[in-house]
Amino acid sequence: MPRSSSTDRFTEITVRQAHPDDRDRIEAFQAAALRILGKREYERHAIDRYIAEIGTMPAGFLENGRFFVLEYRGDIVATGGWRWQADDGAATTGFESGADDGDPTLRGNFAEIGGLYVDPMFARIGLASWLLAALENDIARLGIRETRIAATLTGLAVCQKNGYQPYRLAPVRLADGTEFHRVALAKAIAAKQISATDRARHRTSAHVQ
Repeated sequence: MPRSSSTDRFTEITVRQAHPDDRDRIEAFQAAALRILGKREYERHAIDRYIAEIGTMPAGFLENGRFFVLEYRGDIVATGGWRWQADDGAATTGFESGADDGDPTLRGNFAEIGGLYVDPMFARIGLASWLLAALENDIARLGIRETRIAATLTGLAVCQKNGYQPYRLAPVRLADGTEFHRVALAKAIAAKQISATDRARHRTSAHVQ
């Protein structure tokens, strides 16, 4: 039987919104991907400590954000999502304090993208770029005009390739004193007019427990 091409595999990938009960599968996938793809930029002990102490994605993403799972024949091959953030770093759904007032930009200053991982077997076929674009489109529908990512050194190149500009270093100091280097990047996106349907859909999905 002939092997499937990268294009064939890409077209068979399905996308769905993650649920909190997907957490174990998602985190196991992300940890495995980081250990393989990050080995050129980080020592293995640093990766293991980072996963144990910090985690593979920001806390609360599954519960308070819009997080997506890409699957190929039942296996996770990529993950990524976003949540609304205020400038002080607090997560927000954008609807607190009477924000649902018809303002197309609603509330909240930017969208934080996180948990972006791709299976090494699906690397270099454009999957990460496709997922980033899909997340940006999802964000733009809600009137948000800026996205930010705290990228590992492993993911830095794909972020810059897709228009993200570094604005500061964002290292994490681990318990043993090791610095796990990351870079904070931002990108301006063109906001789209938010519809009442999109507003209601976001309010519902942001509060799914």
